[in-house]
Amino acid sequence: MRIDEFSRECGGLQWREERIRSLDGTEIALCVSDMPASATGAKKPVYILYFQGNGSSIPPRLPHLSWILRRARDNDPSVTYTMKWLPYQYLWPFLRNHLDSWTNLGIIAKRFKERSPGVYIVEAGKDELVPGDHGEKLQQRCEHVGLPVERHKVRGALHNEAMVRASGKQALADSISTAAARAQHGD
Repeated sequence: MRIDEFSRECGGLQWREERIRSLDGTEIALCVSDMPASATGAKKPVYILYFQGNGSSIPPRLPHLSWILRRARDNDPSVTYTMKWLPYQYLWPFLRNHLDSWTNLGIIAKRFKERSPGVYIVEAGKDELVPGDHGEKLQQRCEHVGLPVERHKVRGALHNEAMVRASGKQALADSISTAAARAQHGD
């Protein structure tokens, strides 16, 4: 997928691709947009990093203040695609990417003790791939390690529908607004 393929859906914002390397040397492709401070009235720059799916493993590698995670999985094989017609539960040892959200949330909390980043979880209410209690478990983990967390469940949404339903879009917009406000006020 390329940025120009989605330009019509970007609400007039101009995006560009940039590439960086994380602290562990992994190359990361970024989709970046800027808004002049005069347009927003902001006095302090705010950076919002949005990760979806496997991109959610990136936050512990980058030194920043706030993350919005769409979906994150821990190292429990039960959360590896639970569709009954495809035996993913037996394939989990062979996956290229073993995401351990449980550990990563602890790493994030330790790295940013002075100024804990907010974690915003938007989950599909009828997710057919991720177990129904997974968002709650991640929320509890955040609370346990001292990370501010908000969780929104998009009722009736299947796995890939959470961000296209009106309530999902609103939850994501609210999460971004909250993260930006926290950053502006130094919370």
